[in-house]
Amino acid sequence: MEVIKIIEEAKKSLVRKAQETFNRSESYIYLHELLQCPLKIELEGKYGELIEPEKINEIVDGFLTEDFLTRFSGTSMVNNYLFISDRTVNGKRIATHVDLFSERLALEIKTPTFTFPKGEVPVEKEYYTEGEADLFNIPENYILQARLQCLLLRDRHPDIEYFLALKTTTKVYSPDLMRVRMKKVWIVKKVQPLTEEEFEKVIRDYLNRKIEGLPGWSWECRYCPFYRNTICEGKQKEEVVNEEEVLRLYAEYLRKKEELANLENTLKLMLKGRSVQMEGRVIGYVERESVKWDIEKLKEVCEKDELCRFVTINWRRHKEIEEILEAKGLDPEKFRDKQIKREFKL
Repeated sequence: MEVIKIIEEAKKSLVRKAQETFNRSESYIYLHELLQCPLKIELEGKYGELIEPEKINEIVDGFLTEDFLTRFSGTSMVNNYLFISDRTVNGKRIATHVDLFSERLALEIKTPTFTFPKGEVPVEKEYYTEGEADLFNIPENYILQARLQCLLLRDRHPDIEYFLALKTTTKVYSPDLMRVRMKKVWIVKKVQPLTEEEFEKVIRDYLNRKIEGLPGWSWECRYCPFYRNTICEGKQKEEVVNEEEVLRLYAEYLRKKEELANLENTLKLMLKGRSVQMEGRVIGYVERESVKWDIEKLKEVCEKDELCRFVTINWRRHKEIEEILEAKGLDPEKFRDKQIKREFKL
């Protein structure tokens, strides 16, 4: 198909441009190496061409956003600026590519598909800045990368302002539509640099992971193309559950659940059996047809094997079935298919 051919050719050209832009030198150690799985860094050198399609959409989104900001804003900032810091690890200076850079302002751009609110859905806006940026679950690895890059830049440019900008889709509450909907937004967070103690910990963790061959994050293997393509067997890092934070969030969940129940009861009292139409939706008391099949009548016209294909066993009567089978001298376990399912429960 001609359209697909156009898209594929454009993708290939963009990948070649990205490879030229991010051509790595063995003289340096790059910031992303300090934070990512050492096995992934090694495998990218050996099998990068095999998994290149996994990265193409991410490269396209990032490139288009950076190009959009530099080309149409009239800014003199440089995109994909290679910064060589004076800090070293194992004798190599740390290098990093800054998405948008000037001596007074730097910007790290991310384009995740979705970024969800931490709790209550925020009111619809185009931009979420200052404290509002903290309403969203910005991935921890994004924050760490940005703070580390900010530290490196501040060494040479002490007054530089550094921001993390997410072009993403999130849930918002629209007052005009009176409902929650998905919307493309910008989340812009001002970033402070790592402290020296935090920087030293990042380096220690990197050196330990390099020896052990462990990922830096518990989720890395799940999203790793080498793991999904069975090139790497994976070494999941066990994540410690923050029980204090879980309890805090659970208490918040119970509080909001009660608030919603109270709001629902208030609406029921106000509507008194009626319904209203709002923005194309009917809320309140609505009539719905309920159908219940007469099993006894179906028995008269259906064969047993036909009926068994449509009728499910009543879970409330499992005990009776067990008693009937045992009375016949049969083992109930031979008539059951047990499965273990993992479900989220609050």
